[in-house]
Amino acid sequence: MTDSIKVNKASASDYGDAIDLLTSQKLPVSDIDKNLSHFFAVKEADKLIGIIGLELYSDYGLLRSMVTSPFHRNIGIATLLLAKLLAYAKKLGLKEIFLLTETAAAFFLKRGFQNISREEAPEALKQSSEFSHLCPLSAILMKKEIV
Repeated sequence: MTDSIKVNKASASDYGDAIDLLTSQKLPVSDIDKNLSHFFAVKEADKLIGIIGLELYSDYGLLRSMVTSPFHRNIGIATLLLAKLLAYAKKLGLKEIFLLTETAAAFFLKRGFQNISREEAPEALKQSSEFSHLCPLSAILMKKEIV
């Protein structure tokens, strides 16, 4: 099934659909880059069904806004989105990727991420809107080394 799924660079024209999809799954959108500069998307018949993004902080990346349409789950879209993002991060020369999650820790643990305390996050990351005020303190901080 995943052979037919294509992950492509998102563009500014995807912004409205991206916000709709993220909002439908109760993910924060107030600070999403309108150009979707470091985002990747999956579409089906020109309809956005999955998206993932990256914010850059020096040598580190913050994974943002990974979501798949509820009607398209469990067919490998999230795994493909994550693989594309990790390859992109490696190409950019990032050392580590971090993320905050309340619902997907098990998914990321299976893909090599590890739980860490908020105190272990790089200072630049702590200044991000996601880290400082968009995600609740109950969100789990995770990281993965880029190799």
